[in-house]
Amino acid sequence: MASDNKKSYRSIIIASKLLVLCAMLVFIVVKLKDQQSIERFDLGEIKKQCAENWYLIVVLVLLMPLNWFLEALKWQKLAQPITQLSTLEALKGVLSGLSMAFITPHGIGDYFGRILLLQNKDRTQLVGSILLGRLMQMLATLLFGGVGIFLLFGVQITALYYVLVACLVISLLVLKGIRFGSNIKWVQKLKYYLGLINGYGFKTLASVLVIALLRYVVFCLQFVLALSIFSEISSVLKFAGTTWIFLAKSVLPSFNFLSDLGVREFSAVYFFDHFGAPLIPVLVASFLVWLVNILLPTIIGAPLVLKYKINVK
Repeated sequence: MASDNKKSYRSIIIASKLLVLCAMLVFIVVKLKDQQSIERFDLGEIKKQCAENWYLIVVLVLLMPLNWFLEALKWQKLAQPITQLSTLEALKGVLSGLSMAFITPHGIGDYFGRILLLQNKDRTQLVGSILLGRLMQMLATLLFGGVGIFLLFGVQITALYYVLVACLVISLLVLKGIRFGSNIKWVQKLKYYLGLINGYGFKTLASVLVIALLRYVVFCLQFVLALSIFSEISSVLKFAGTTWIFLAKSVLPSFNFLSDLGVREFSAVYFFDHFGAPLIPVLVASFLVWLVNILLPTIIGAPLVLKYKINVK
């Protein structure tokens, strides 16, 4: 009976994601049909824009290692209570996690990818640390996401949005302060996997948040550069649109195969169409960022998966 319930739950989740994905694709197609830019912005135009703005592409590509170096630095700090990782070891863990997350649901592969490369017998305790790192990155996304919310919906919605962000911060503080004292089996497991969260001091948490904010700025700069290559949208609109896109791809459901491709494009079309911007250049820029920042490091990290040793506690 429990097995049947799990299968039904998975089926509902998959069906709902398919429905959302189809709705996004329909929305994109309908909006593109209303745009005249699709007739003049062909492959030749893309090549021309790339040739004219090659230096922006170079900067965009060079920012990719910095982006994932910052994520590795964050992982290195979070892993310290269990193991001392070198920067290279942390980077390998991050890239292998990215490769696994590319093909697994709900980003679960990121947890396995990082933990299975470690040799420490207590490595599975770092599940909570990875979760904390992801929540810190989400917090950075939420803080900046208010810019896009403001331009789309105005002051009142933005105020409500930041109230919700404040509630999330409070929830994180409550999570950090929880003490697990019960002897119930599932509570003990929760303590094992999340117990490290209570061990992080304010200095460590602050440094992790700063790294998350810096990483967000790098990722944001990459997207703004990509938009600058293919579009003449104002700088303010580029930045606001980028904050909206990152917010949407963080909260909307997506299939992990091909990462967040689809959600990113939907959110980009939704935002920039609101301001009458040409959509084809925006979609090309979005795809370029995905190629450089997701697909390329995923390919780099794929060989590391072969080094996994499956002896998890």
